[in-house]
Amino acid sequence: MRRLFALFTMAVVSVCLYSQTPEEWNVPQNYSLVNAEDYAPYNEDVVKCVDWLVNTPLDLQTSKRRDAHKFLMAWISGSPEVMVIVSEDLVPFFESGDLLLVFMGGWSKYSIRTGEYKDKIGGAVAGLEASISLYEKNKSMLSDSKSVVKSMANLVKLRKKGKLKEFVEENIAKNVKE
Repeated sequence: MRRLFALFTMAVVSVCLYSQTPEEWNVPQNYSLVNAEDYAPYNEDVVKCVDWLVNTPLDLQTSKRRDAHKFLMAWISGSPEVMVIVSEDLVPFFESGDLLLVFMGGWSKYSIRTGEYKDKIGGAVAGLEASISLYEKNKSMLSDSKSVVKSMANLVKLRKKGKLKEFVEENIAKNVKE
């Protein structure tokens, strides 16, 4: 009976560990993002890229992470449909390139998945959720800046209290004129 319990426990642990391994994804090679119609074929790659960036520890696969950053930045900066708003009020962790790019990626992923390209509130909330997730998984590697740590701790608290959307609504209103 003990042996059966031990095997069962090992199987459960193995499944849990395996399920937390970042999904394998490859950065598109030789992509061309010149015309408006060039972007939509890469939508699924953008979603997978964001998931990969959030779920892969910052100190692993650093060369691939650099390539993923380049791809995602190229896609976001030229996408004819996704418009990400970035301001210090909305994104108080501005000085962390990793968190900032994941914010923009999370917003883009939300827009792609929902088709709500003009939903600034939903996009910003999704971007902050992605940044919080990256931060929580990599705190020790993202704690060089006291202001980033303080900002992220505040965002984590707001999320726990269910007030992240309220934070977004207040700070988007400061930066966007409808």
